[in-house]
Amino acid sequence: MKTLFLLLLVGCYRLNSEKQEKKSLSILLSAIPAPGHYLNFIILGNALKEQGHNVTLLMLQFKDYNKPKELCEERGLYYIPIPVNVSYHDFKAKVNNNDLKSFVQVLSGTLYSFFSSMSSFISNELDTSEIDIVVTQEFLMGSFLCTMNEDLPIIFVSASVLIDPSLLPSWPFPHIAFSSITHDTSITDRFMITAARNFLLAPIQKLIVWYMSSYNPECWERKYNYYLPPGHAAPYIAATVIGFEYPRTNLPLVDYVGPFIPNTLDPLPSDIDLWLKSKKENSVVYISMGSILTGSQKFAEALYNGIPSNYSVLWSATNKTILKGIENELNNNRFLIKSWIPQISALNHSSISLAILHGGAGGVHQALYFGIPIIVIPLSPGDQSSN
Repeated sequence: MKTLFLLLLVGCYRLNSEKQEKKSLSILLSAIPAPGHYLNFIILGNALKEQGHNVTLLMLQFKDYNKPKELCEERGLYYIPIPVNVSYHDFKAKVNNNDLKSFVQVLSGTLYSFFSSMSSFISNELDTSEIDIVVTQEFLMGSFLCTMNEDLPIIFVSASVLIDPSLLPSWPFPHIAFSSITHDTSITDRFMITAARNFLLAPIQKLIVWYMSSYNPECWERKYNYYLPPGHAAPYIAATVIGFEYPRTNLPLVDYVGPFIPNTLDPLPSDIDLWLKSKKENSVVYISMGSILTGSQKFAEALYNGIPSNYSVLWSATNKTILKGIENELNNNRFLIKSWIPQISALNHSSISLAILHGGAGGVHQALYFGIPIIVIPLSPGDQSSN
């Protein structure tokens, strides 16, 4: 965290002398409203608050999902929601429907609504006069570049380093631009992945960029290339370690600080804590497939049948198909399934023997930090393909 704090101060190189003399900074954090993304920012915000800074988290808020607000209130962080008329549960259902119509609706409708709502709020409602610095993800770069004070410094934070194929070596990973295509990917899957990225994702990305640039075309043209790729002209904090990812060119303002692990871990909810305490050391398998993709009943049954009966299972899941797949076992105290588990605190418990994860950078880093063996099972060809 000391390295991170120093880098934040370096990011204030554009501030005038009066602001440089301030003992504390007003820092605006902004992240995507998915736990794997915003939890790192809450950890960061709490650490900055402990060092005397004024920290605010700005985030899109689903109409039926208030967890980020609850976590901020628990830690005394200011929270500014950007309401969107989208249900979190409906969004997850569409993402997990294996049909093209739902996929197109998510990309062209929901995600477009997210970016447009954020850009509009920042342009028209957010008072940036008292903000000293913005810390955000590269995914949200377009929402901040030209919709607010142009002189406001921006720092990017991510649990993995953004893949820019133009900066990667051609050997030994020539397939890196399509990293979900491996030697055993079928011809059909290769075609679907390539077609989706070239004929669906690319046009939608261009549409979003066009929408964002419409606020201030001259500024966008001037600053977009300046800030890309992150780490070239603006600081990029990588919450990972060198060697964890594919080889890549290290840009001058990329700083590897390691995973975000708080100095003080959140206490486990009493029911989870009591359940884990009742288990022997190294006797529990922890399962988390992320917050968006959920997996099928067949997948849940495969996990259930594959885990030896002498191991208990702590499972972070809300999917009804998963519950249905093992409903006969829910009353024998071998399984504990919860919709929200403080993952870092759970992985630090002595009863945890193994983590089964979908490959998100946060969960993998946390398990490795506590020395927990991992089995990684991505839930789709494109799930966590860059990690």
